[in-house]
Amino acid sequence: MEKRALSQVIATLLLVSVSLTLAVIIIAWARSDIFSLSPQIDAECSEIYFESEILKIDGTDYLFAVNLGNVNIIGFQINVIETDMIENKESVETELPPGKSREIKLNSVYLEDKEFLVVPIIAAKKIDKEIPLTCPETYGQTIETPHS
Repeated sequence: MEKRALSQVIATLLLVSVSLTLAVIIIAWARSDIFSLSPQIDAECSEIYFESEILKIDGTDYLFAVNLGNVNIIGFQINVIETDMIENKESVETELPPGKSREIKLNSVYLEDKEFLVVPIIAAKKIDKEIPLTCPETYGQTIETPHS
């Protein structure tokens, strides 16, 4: 009696079905992991209240920020507001606890006659560690060009 292995068609179908099953499982896991952070980000960002200003001192641009809210701010993303878009100019790291203020030296040059959007970055808790997350732009502050 001759023994025959599975035909190539059946083997291919089994391989494809196992691959698709694994892909669906991985995508479902990744989506639930990412979306589990979303409510926490909005909740924490809604508690942020800060004031900021970009000043030019002796030819160097500084971001002055005061944290008036209840959430620790670990940095800021500075965006340039153009007529039809918002472009990320620079991200700066700083430790800005509630009730404190900081003067942060900026690496980029901020030209006059522009508007900027300063968006806070917070440390979001994810299971056993904290990861930096930029708040949505709606929680940012629009400021005028640097003042001398």
